[in-house]
Amino acid sequence: MIRALAISNFRCFRSLKVDGLKRINLIAGMNNVGKTTFLEALWIQLGPGNPELELRLNAFRGLQFVPLEAEELWGWLFYNKQVDSAIELVNSDEAGNQRRLVIHLEQPRQSLVHPQKEKQLTAKELTTAGRALDLVLRYESQGTRTEARAVIEGNEIAIKRAEVRPIEIGVFLQPGVGGVGDDIQRFSDLSRRHSEYPIVEALRLIEPRLKGLQVQVVGPGPVIYCDIEGMSEQVPLQITGGGMRRLFSVTCAIAASPNSVVLVDEIEVGLHHSVMQDFWKIVGALSEKTSTQVFATTHSMECIRSAYGAAQVHPDFDLRLIRLESVGNEIRALMYDQETLGTSMDMNLEVR
Repeated sequence: MIRALAISNFRCFRSLKVDGLKRINLIAGMNNVGKTTFLEALWIQLGPGNPELELRLNAFRGLQFVPLEAEELWGWLFYNKQVDSAIELVNSDEAGNQRRLVIHLEQPRQSLVHPQKEKQLTAKELTTAGRALDLVLRYESQGTRTEARAVIEGNEIAIKRAEVRPIEIGVFLQPGVGGVGDDIQRFSDLSRRHSEYPIVEALRLIEPRLKGLQVQVVGPGPVIYCDIEGMSEQVPLQITGGGMRRLFSVTCAIAASPNSVVLVDEIEVGLHHSVMQDFWKIVGALSEKTSTQVFATTHSMECIRSAYGAAQVHPDFDLRLIRLESVGNEIRALMYDQETLGTSMDMNLEVR
């Protein structure tokens, strides 16, 4: 389990450190203070040998068609697009083991375009000149050192992964970004193990008449169907409300990925405040049972109050609130444990 995280030169974070992380971590703050970026930093560090994750961040942000140029592909990963300064992501686990991932742009090795006799330019100079640059990931942990690369070769990007196991299994859920196939696969895995009941129980918060869920093949692929009492036919999950789909996605990710890290952007999307506390009770119980650590962003005070309420009912809930705020040109993190969070809400202090 991740207990501390330090982020340097990544997107909007010049330098940010958080510690005392718990099993359930809520990230709050005003718009444009780096809540989603915080999740992105965690996600790419979970796969330190796979440069494809850095590329997928563009798709997450809606940049589907990016020119095959280093500055456009990777420049905005760096704070203020300062590509001469490396990104550094460091986390520590419960035992104090430190894992360090350093990401930078580097001139291709043994390049015909840039022979050794040519003056060595900085990454910024090379980028400005439109030269090809490799994205390099160097990872170090407990004496293990690896290097992975993403290389622009003509009209393609070649991925050279490192032989290193992911730090943890990582699942990144975003509002409105695909994932249906992954959700179905996770539910299918749970069904085979007769472990789907928590998912059905969660969906009953919204649809009490739900009797069960089934995977059926319709047309070219599988579909999740809801068996609802009183309905003449089973109903495809995808045509139900956003809250049903959100509950399904979050609970499947936690239940089907033991010993993992689940990252959820805007976790309250689609959920009515009346079901929020029961939702958090289910998330807390599932994460404890599967030893899964959850990081979730929110704009909602109802969401924060509900998580706190669930933690009060279940002392083992293990909650931490991280409030990001902009101070001058810096972003800092204010940390709330359950006691200070309760005091702040009693005093009507702003913690969103």
